[in-house]
Amino acid sequence: MKTLIWKGLYYNSLEYFQWESANNTHIFRSKIIGSSINDLWFLEYKIITDKRWLINSFEISLELNGKKSTIIGKRAENKWFINDIENPLFTGIEFIDISITPFTNSLPINYLTLEVGESKESEVIYLDILKEEISCLKQKYHRQKKNVYTYENVQSDFKADIVVDENGLVVNYPNIFERAFNI
Repeated sequence: MKTLIWKGLYYNSLEYFQWESANNTHIFRSKIIGSSINDLWFLEYKIITDKRWLINSFEISLELNGKKSTIIGKRAENKWFINDIENPLFTGIEFIDISITPFTNSLPINYLTLEVGESKESEVIYLDILKEEISCLKQKYHRQKKNVYTYENVQSDFKADIVVDENGLVVNYPNIFERAFNI
């Protein structure tokens, strides 16, 4: 089992993350607590992937300003069911991006296995936790160096050079997240 803590610089948060592998699956669990000017939140998530880092399911429990909610996502035959309702807008999407954690950047980084100098675009289910919105988002990853990827939001001008460790887990996401501790 791998355990680490990320500090959210932009989101003023702390994330306690654990990763274990068994029976050709990866199971990722995390607890995040944070605050901003108008929001106070506690979030727990569990993401299950196959050995290639392709998502099978996720579950997010959120308490935002005292209001509790749960989002459960399951992928079956390239179709997504969010809270047991099929969403055709998400058909064929391979990844999710949870706004207040750097971990979900590791999913495409590990799955795409880009060589240095290669780039690839992908569409994700974007879960904007603080706005309580779910949408599609196009992203691009470009591998600059062995442990540096440029992340780009294709629909805006946002770019960031993300530093990862040997497992593809974020070490530094400039001005947004940084690793505080790992064992």
